[in-house]
Amino acid sequence: MVARWLPIALSAVVASAGGIIFKLIKGSTDAEANEDASGQQPAVVHKTGSLATTSADEISIVSYNILADVFSKKLTYADESLLDWREHRWPLIQQQIRAWSADIVCLQEVDVLWLSEYLAFAAAAGYSAIHQDSKGKQVVCMTLFKPGKLQLWWQESRSRALLAAFLFTDSTGATQALYAANLHLEGSPYKPQERLAQGSPYKPQERLAQARSALASLQKHQTAAGLPPEECHVVVAGDFNSSKGEAVGRLLSSGWLPAGYTEPHLPQVRILPEGGGDAAQPYLLADAYAARPLPFTRKVPQLESSLDWLFVSASLTVTALLQPLDPALPADRRLPHSRMGLPNAAHPSDHLPIGAKLRCLPAGVMMGQQGHGDAS
Repeated sequence: MVARWLPIALSAVVASAGGIIFKLIKGSTDAEANEDASGQQPAVVHKTGSLATTSADEISIVSYNILADVFSKKLTYADESLLDWREHRWPLIQQQIRAWSADIVCLQEVDVLWLSEYLAFAAAAGYSAIHQDSKGKQVVCMTLFKPGKLQLWWQESRSRALLAAFLFTDSTGATQALYAANLHLEGSPYKPQERLAQGSPYKPQERLAQARSALASLQKHQTAAGLPPEECHVVVAGDFNSSKGEAVGRLLSSGWLPAGYTEPHLPQVRILPEGGGDAAQPYLLADAYAARPLPFTRKVPQLESSLDWLFVSASLTVTALLQPLDPALPADRRLPHSRMGLPNAAHPSDHLPIGAKLRCLPAGVMMGQQGHGDAS
């Protein structure tokens, strides 16, 4: 008889890098990554509720496109007072980050001109911060992390991506690693004929290339450290500027795209060349919000889109999810489906924040469960 459970500890890898010796343990093999062992759905943390973690085996993360001030002027539908960075948006963003108290905060659209101000806020709020190379850029991705819980091990700035690896000590005293990819993939509307005339790649091709480059860098670092990439704790978060059903989302959730792949809504464009080979990535990733999907993550007048995503590896269990909409209001009134868009008085960006608490089973527990059960 074959046991109904899968081994929780697939391997224990001991690696040495830069004088640091640690164990990396792969946990659950559940690709949904949304339910715990008892089948319970993630708890809900409402709006500006706390995502602070008290367990050594939990890490919380928020991803937030905060709408750079330099871009906000394009939102001509919004009242000027709601776009005011100094008086409205920046104070509210700071208040939100402090209230969430997440271990990791992935920010997109951070104004380069005000980097020193962002860094000063991060330090005052108890965070260390890293950001993309800012040369020649108006905005960058920035990742905040709590240095009391996480030790920065590695970082890399890529096109439209900020990558990092953090070390943390679990409840058994073992040191584990978490890789975080903070993405802000290529945006702009589709202009097929214009881009064809320019000889430029289409936006879906650019987004896919940026995502593949980021994942390849994660894999390269893991391989160099002697860590099997498929067994690493990985979080991929950010503004993908595309839906989960488009190329990047499909690659993350399925791990593979065939040669000659086209988007369902853009069949005339091959995102991958017919003879160029398949696209693959080694991680078993799942949408953290699959059990409790948000109706949208970006809203402009008469258009709601889900562009922001949080994918987590199967070694992480989602125990709580951030719900940024007001639960006290009926669903059809949490953000009116009329001409109103974001930002507004309660939401300082045209994007909603997303976030989760993630649990890594402690190394001792996982290793203690090896060999139990009927495997015959």
